[in-house]
Amino acid sequence: MLLIFSTGASSATNMLLFVLDEPNEGFHSTDAPLPGQTGNYGDTLGRQRMNVFYAATDYWEKKVESDISIRINIKFDPLDCDAGGAILGAAGPNSVYKDFNNAPKANTWYVEAVANSLAGRDIERVSHDIGATFNSDIDNNNNCLNNVNWWYGIDSPAPSGTISFYDTVLHEIGHGLGFLSLVNGSTGAKFQGLNDAYMRNLYDLSTSSSWPGMSNAQRASSAVNTTNLVWKGTNANSNASHLSAGIKNGRIRMYAPNPYQAGSSVSHWDTALSPNELMEPFATTTSDDTLTIQLLKDIGWRINEGPGEVGFATTSFSAVESHPSVRINVTRRNGNEGSVSLDVITSDGSAFAGLDYTAINKSLSWVDGEIGTKSVTIPILADMVDEPSGESFAVNIVNFIGDATQFRSSATVNIRDPDTEDFLLQTVPAILAAVKQPDEPVPPPPTVFPRWSVANDVCCPTSSANFTVTRGSDSRNSNSASCSSGSAQSSEANGTIGSNTFGFSLASSGCGTVTGGFSTIFRESTRYLFVAVLDGSSIGIDLYSAPFSVANLENETEAPQGSEGMTLEESVSIPLEANHSFQSKPASFQIAD
Repeated sequence: MLLIFSTGASSATNMLLFVLDEPNEGFHSTDAPLPGQTGNYGDTLGRQRMNVFYAATDYWEKKVESDISIRINIKFDPLDCDAGGAILGAAGPNSVYKDFNNAPKANTWYVEAVANSLAGRDIERVSHDIGATFNSDIDNNNNCLNNVNWWYGIDSPAPSGTISFYDTVLHEIGHGLGFLSLVNGSTGAKFQGLNDAYMRNLYDLSTSSSWPGMSNAQRASSAVNTTNLVWKGTNANSNASHLSAGIKNGRIRMYAPNPYQAGSSVSHWDTALSPNELMEPFATTTSDDTLTIQLLKDIGWRINEGPGEVGFATTSFSAVESHPSVRINVTRRNGNEGSVSLDVITSDGSAFAGLDYTAINKSLSWVDGEIGTKSVTIPILADMVDEPSGESFAVNIVNFIGDATQFRSSATVNIRDPDTEDFLLQTVPAILAAVKQPDEPVPPPPTVFPRWSVANDVCCPTSSANFTVTRGSDSRNSNSASCSSGSAQSSEANGTIGSNTFGFSLASSGCGTVTGGFSTIFRESTRYLFVAVLDGSSIGIDLYSAPFSVANLENETEAPQGSEGMTLEESVSIPLEANHSFQSKPASFQIAD
């Protein structure tokens, strides 16, 4: 399997392509390129096909917005085809999810790509979001469509006697993004007995009923109720005034032929729409995407429409005095129409230009159709003054030009002074080396004693969360952590200490990403180093000393706290990027995506 990164330079969304073809097959074909494919300069047939897919993913990256990469499996295989018709391609989601964080509706299935986008995290890292297969028999096969072949041109209409591979790829990715129902069209049965985001918007004019409230038999009947199955989503219907056909009672018609056509019925716009839409069941020479994009918005997608909004990526940026610079990110999101320009300037706070940092006045701009994050770099200056509380200055957006809305037009840059934090700013091995006396024998590898509790504001209100600490093959679960008013309390994890040769990590279910309350201990002699994720913005490191014996500590089933006879020697907080988790290992720590 070949992993290919498709990264749009002007897009905040990123689609990753995973080619499943064998060598010299499909997207890996080394056959000679087809001549005359406008805008496509691939030097093999496989590369021409990949170039089309790159262009199609670039298109979709600019239409939908997701902070989580969308992973797509792609391949060419022979599909049904004869002289009179063919399956051009087939695509859909690889997984669906319900009741994740930020799910718009409870007990409702959402395809993987939109679920990840709404949740703000990759719910299942192992699974790829979309699978897409295209018909390899269409190229140079007289028995398939009477030798009507793929057209691999980019940004050019397919000539007579060819089929646009670009339009087909756009269409199939649309299905993978959620333009489809999970209902069994023949029986009307819901997928595992639950609604899905798409079918929630299906409505039958004959019975004046929405699909979620129908019986299985009623849904099966509605699926073949030609001209009377319509879309009720407000975003699509409010943008349908340009249609000259395909509207009934103010709502857009869905494809509902009788008899039912598996793979086509319900999960497409009706063929009556004029002008034609991208997600109709049959290939057309021209197609619009207006209603398709708005339908995706109806099922939960954030889409890029209008000029969008522009502002700093966060309200607070972190710098270290010993590092030469800090990067300041400015992002444009939720729209890409029209150009935008601005200047980023600095202003003094407790940190002063010329002493602690170098003042800047730098310009950034986005052209029409461009979205995503851009950055400026501010030099940081070291001085000889100890600043245990750190210092800060402000960055501001000024001279804003464009129709985009401004958000977060100012932010703070906090500078840490490592001179006052001693060795605690280093990784754990360095900390352990620093506390060891020169004449001491080298101690054995540090023993790790896992302990954890859940801090305030860790999980969502009125929810329940379970947390699992894993050390090697040893897992220990909490009792169900009851959440209320935005905080959670839990008993200590149960179980034995287990092997001391493994680090451990924390996972959660029922409440999304854990951003706090995770701690561990590293021991050397009678000193104990506590490492904890604090409030989601920093890692806390506390160095304690204790008068009691190590033997007694090793018999504990949980770690002692400072109130249990331990003396705090030093403490420091290290900024932690948002949406990162913490994983401990003996004698080291790391921040992991």
